[in-house]
Amino acid sequence: MVLDAATIIVRGRDALLLAPRRHVARWRDLTAQERHALIARIAETQAIAEAEVDGPAGFTFVETGAHLHLEIGARPACADLVGGPLLIAGPEDALLAHLGAYLDQATKIDAAIAFAMPSGVNLIFAHMQEVLDRGGRLPLLVGDYLGASDPAALRRLMDLPDGAELMALGAGAIAFHPKSWLFTFRDGTDALLVGSSNLSASALETGVADTTCR
Repeated sequence: MVLDAATIIVRGRDALLLAPRRHVARWRDLTAQERHALIARIAETQAIAEAEVDGPAGFTFVETGAHLHLEIGARPACADLVGGPLLIAGPEDALLAHLGAYLDQATKIDAAIAFAMPSGVNLIFAHMQEVLDRGGRLPLLVGDYLGASDPAALRRLMDLPDGAELMALGAGAIAFHPKSWLFTFRDGTDALLVGSSNLSASALETGVADTTCR
């Protein structure tokens, strides 16, 4: 897969998602370079989708959701991925884009992470806020493993609207080092991301994780 600084191909629940790397809700908000980059990757993404489903793959332009993207598929339904986790190996397949795609669709997100940094919180804050603005829930457990959590990051999370349930754990000498996100969707399915997914820019942009659906 060709590396691209402006776009990323994400495995959505029912299709491949071709999206800009940054959080943009409308086509008009993209730069000319970002628009050209998205258009240039449509054929590549269609080829990937068609190889996976052994059939033709059209695409749908989605601007009505929280994050602008092109849906290209269809892929097998999310439930069909049970027993076959997908490895997210960043940076070319960054965890951030997968988190954003799931956050844009989920009605509830249960997350447990060892620590939070401002760099990571700032990257996904808009996604989390949109989940809550549409009536979703966000129980979020953050630890202070090795004293790494930054107070500024926790204060930023406390700025989230109603629906966020922020819990901070004083781990002390306990090796509290979870990295997991459980997404629940309106149709009753869910997806789980596990891996190097603390709330930091390095983890979200270059870390390794895996995802499965059920």
